[in-house]
Amino acid sequence: IHPVTVRATNRAGITDQSFNITVMSDTVAPTPPAEIHVVEVTATSVSLAWSGATDANGVDHFAVYRQYRCGWRGRNRCYALVQGNIFADTVTLTGLAPLTSFTYAVRSFDAAGNQSANSPLVTFKTLSPPVSLRYTGATSLPANFPLQLQFFVNATPAAAFSIVSGPAGLTLDPETGVASWMPAPADVGTHTIVVRAT
Repeated sequence: IHPVTVRATNRAGITDQSFNITVMSDTVAPTPPAEIHVVEVTATSVSLAWSGATDANGVDHFAVYRQYRCGWRGRNRCYALVQGNIFADTVTLTGLAPLTSFTYAVRSFDAAGNQSANSPLVTFKTLSPPVSLRYTGATSLPANFPLQLQFFVNATPAAAFSIVSGPAGLTLDPETGVASWMPAPADVGTHTIVVRAT
């Protein structure tokens, strides 16, 4: 509170008027970042960047929150602080689990501690080399009967399949992971197939 007294004078006299000026603290929150995007993602880290946050007195810092399901049977969405006091419009988060989906939001803060609403969400999946290569399909069949095997693997980004070794005529679609072969009577016996996912 700041007291003020104003005086008006002329040759006939003087009159004073006193009043107080009350300066209130900043209670207006900044706007949230309008854009958030992934700059780079690895198996255990992600670099995020954002822009567009504004405040009448200037944005002071940012914080990153992870969205997760909470409440009864996970019906609600909650947010947990991942990293606060970020004084730039970019951050690199480390220690993430490979082959895992994450959803993040950013909030902006002003010097008075007012925080914005969440930015738009950004969702990404950490990378992983191919793991758990497996297949479905019968591997015992008579000659002149078509062999078809479906290969699967967990990987981010999606893996490409290739044949390392196998019988002549064996084909493998690199994108779908479907292997095909038509064994002839001369092919009777056991054959070893080695498939690679990269």
